[in-house]
Amino acid sequence: MSAKTPSQASVPSPAARTPSRQKASGSPVGAPVIGQCIVVSATGKILDEASKLANLVYGRDYSDRVSMSRAGLPATAVDTLAERLGLSRAKFVQALQLKSSTIERRLSTRQALSPAETDKLYRVEKVLARAAEVLEDEGAAKAWIQRDIRSLGGVSPLSLLDTEAGVDLVMDTLARIEYGIAA
Repeated sequence: MSAKTPSQASVPSPAARTPSRQKASGSPVGAPVIGQCIVVSATGKILDEASKLANLVYGRDYSDRVSMSRAGLPATAVDTLAERLGLSRAKFVQALQLKSSTIERRLSTRQALSPAETDKLYRVEKVLARAAEVLEDEGAAKAWIQRDIRSLGGVSPLSLLDTEAGVDLVMDTLARIEYGIAA
């Protein structure tokens, strides 16, 4: 089995390609531009918001994760993750201490999130993935991340994910649950 040469790789039809002004920006041919954030997988496939979030947590290596975090996710990733948790955008943005006016502006102008904003989404995705692993069910993990937990001072894990110290506390609580220590 031989590898495909660049000329054999599938290329979007001319109608699906981006306008020439976007090609000049260095974007992959056929890549939709969302702000300045285009994420392409190792195989050259353009990723949607859910894939970008997952790739941010489970990327090929840490340098890919850092690069993606520095570039910023599309602002629509806020809605994607909020919807996945069953939360309104307003409640999700408030829980992460993001400025709603900034997120609204980024959405309306199709700008990428800042590295700091992207990092907050990364934290949520990372904790949600770990909770699903520990609780052995994504639905249970989604409920757990929103529920007030006594060992967390009576607040929800989600409300602590705006800081790295909060993430550490939540991850420690998940470790305690995993090993059967009262959490």
